[in-house]
Amino acid sequence: MRTIKQSDLELISCLHDLVFNNVDIKNILEEAFKDTYKLFNDKEYALPYASINISIDVFNKFLPEKFIGLVKLCRVFILKKGNRYPSYENHRNSIQRLVSYEGKGTIYSKKNNQDTEFEAYPIISPVYGLKTDIINHWNIVPKNIWHYPKAGSAEDWLTVTFHSVTSNDIIDEYSESNS
Repeated sequence: MRTIKQSDLELISCLHDLVFNNVDIKNILEEAFKDTYKLFNDKEYALPYASINISIDVFNKFLPEKFIGLVKLCRVFILKKGNRYPSYENHRNSIQRLVSYEGKGTIYSKKNNQDTEFEAYPIISPVYGLKTDIINHWNIVPKNIWHYPKAGSAEDWLTVTFHSVTSNDIIDEYSESNS
């Protein structure tokens, strides 16, 4: 079982409540997912994933002051069922906190970049009605750690991802995978 620092647990608990219980935010997320799905309708769009950024100001209106500034970028992300992200990714300067919104999947990540193997961290969405610990719905990837997501085989996987730096400042790096 993965361990989450108490400070991260407090932050993701607050974000979890906003994502799943705040009507205004839920409506914004639903619209963003609809817009993201539209990307797949473009005949020239052949990727198994798509994402759209959401203004972090949407969340900052509701976050306690002690958490403002800890998340500076929000993305909704859809990974088509049965697919994995085609490359490994690394956010050199950003902590990634990801919640499973609909569907289920697995985040594969290295403990540190010296490791050769990726560890699997399955996460599920709260919609399944299971009474599970919040960490079963979230994954945290520290700065500078290689990782990739894989969607479950039954349905598309919709996630909401929070980063600790802005979209202008994030340093995303990609590497070929042997999928």
